Amino acid sequence: MEETLPSKLSRQNPDGTRVPIRVLIVEDETDARESLAAVLGCDGAEVREAEDVPAALRVLDAWQPDVMIVDIYLPGKSGYDFMRSVRARAGLRAVPAIALTGVATVSDRITALSAGFTTHLTKPVEPATIVAAIASLACGPDAAPTSTPADVDRATGRPNR
Repeated sequence: MEETLPSKLSRQNPDGTRVPIRVLIVEDETDARESLAAVLGCDGAEVREAEDVPAALRVLDAWQPDVMIVDIYLPGKSGYDFMRSVRARAGLRAVPAIALTGVATVSDRITALSAGFTTHLTKPVEPATIVAAIASLACGPDAAPTSTPADVDRATGRPNR
């Protein structure tokens, strides 16, 4: 009998079964959102997508993610506004969230963390980097995929320089 390896984006339940990591992607750029969803889905994640804050809040009314990936600059309300709304919901206060943005200043990182994000990644982001970050946030730092390339730090999901 051939043994199958666990998906990069799955976690083990206490009973030993493996389940997909549930990821909400909030991104207004359709191509970027769909590409990221495809990559994460291929790596075993269960993905839901939203193009703006109202759509993301509707998803959260019916579904609980393990990790959220949120673009900062969304139409209407920003990713910061979204996180403040999410952190006000009792069942979502501890869900890890990745701020995904094209802006990488220290001030932007501080603002993202202050708004309730767990970490901040700068676009463009390599698929291996985001997969490692999601695995680490959902399952702990030792859960980064074993196939993560050497150029990605397993603990942070950030590229080694």
